[in-house]
Amino acid sequence: MLITKSNLIRLLVFSIFLNVFVITFYIYRHKENNKISTIAYQHTGYLYHRDMLYKTLGVTSNNVVFIGDSEFFFFDAAELFKNADILNRGILGDNTIGVYHRIDDVLLGHPKKIFIEIGTNDMRYQPNDTCLAYMHKILKRANSISPETKIYINSLLPRSADYKGLIEDYNKKLFNLCGSSHITYIDLYSKFVRAGMLNPQFNGGDTLHLNARGNILLAQIIKPYLASN
Repeated sequence: MLITKSNLIRLLVFSIFLNVFVITFYIYRHKENNKISTIAYQHTGYLYHRDMLYKTLGVTSNNVVFIGDSEFFFFDAAELFKNADILNRGILGDNTIGVYHRIDDVLLGHPKKIFIEIGTNDMRYQPNDTCLAYMHKILKRANSISPETKIYINSLLPRSADYKGLIEDYNKKLFNLCGSSHITYIDLYSKFVRAGMLNPQFNGGDTLHLNARGNILLAQIIKPYLASN
């Protein structure tokens, strides 16, 4: 084949197109694989083994359970409230689908109360309405398996400013879902937000997780619900 200027240009254009296609396909597959692995709970890795540990430890009717993602995982509820009957069932990186698949293990123990905080990790890959559909499923499971258990749903905490619209939309819809389901909704967002993002005085360093001061405020907000009958 004769190498001409026009052929070189065609080859360059084709090469650029091919590289863009390959990179786009890789990003798509990487995103989908992350989504599938999170949903399916691969039989290797942190999510699966943490879930297995919680299954082994179990739940009883004397317990109060905090279930959710890293916000609860880093929330030392038993120590903060000086109550050994409180169980932490938070998992780093978990989402509404994960909690839906884990909730039966908690409900079958018929605990006194369950505090749920979940949804912020879903925003990386699925719309709010999908998250809320799983929240609805979680509440239906609770009513079916352990109707005597009191359920409390935390609003999402603020994050960086670019999540403001998503979080406020989610919290508004979550509030409405709790109202229609006769479930207690705990507003955390308004207590932690400043200029549309996590208040710097409570920021653990990544504009997502709480520092010590933030966790103490969280405990103060939850305490009245923990003490109520």
